[in-house]
Formats: sequence, C-alpha cells, structure tokens
Amino acid sequence: MKQNAATDLNNAIAALNEKLDQKELDVITCYKTTIESFKPLNIIKSGLKNLVGSTTIKDDIINSSIGIGAGLATKKLIVGSSGGFLKKILGGVVEFAIANTISNNGNILKNKAVKFLSQFSNKSKS
Repeated sequence: MKQNAATDLNNAIAALNEKLDQKELDVITCYKTTIESFKPLNIIKSGLKNLVGSTTIKDDIINSSIGIGAGLATKKLIVGSSGGFLKKILGGVVEFAIANTISNNGNILKNKAVKFLSQFSNKSKS
C-alpha cells in the first residue's frame, strides 16, 4: 500500500514538473515574441500593414493621386510648352482647383464614371 502511494506521488510530481517545464517554455516564447514586436522596424511594418489594410486610406490616396494627375494634365493643356507669366499663374490656379475638386469628390466622380461606362456598355451590346 505504501509503495503504491509513493509511486502515485512520484508520478504526480513528474507530471507537475512536465507542466512547469511547458509553462516556462510558453513564457519564454511569449517574451521573445513581445521583444520582437517592440523592435522599431517591426513597429513600422505593423503600422504600414494597418495603413495599407485600411480601405478609407486607400481610397483617399487613389482620389488624391487622380486629382493631382488631372490637375497637372489640365495645367499642361492650358499653359502648353511655353506660356507667359499670367498664363502660368492661371494654369497653377486651375491645376489646384481641379486637383482639389477631384480629390474631395472622388467617390462621387467614380460612381458617375461607373454609371456612364455601364450605360455605354449596355448600348454597345444592343
């Protein structure tokens, strides 16, 4: 009887030691993961992943890019390759106005363009 109790006690101690070893490994793994995540490069990477994953920010960047491109193209059309001083100032004002308008109303313009293209494609199928 005493031998059974001693064997059971030794088995319980061994199981608890295994459990302790596993918990120590878990704490060490968690510590290493935490240290790795606090490195400056990893913080920047994580921030960029969150930034790129945001659809609102993507839409804002796309709208701004389209606005700037349209503004530059309009300025080039107005000023041309060589324009006078007033023509260049007017081109700059128009460039800013168009870029600002398109980037602020990008979603509205995108919806209208999609609607127009869908009407155009429906007419071509008929």
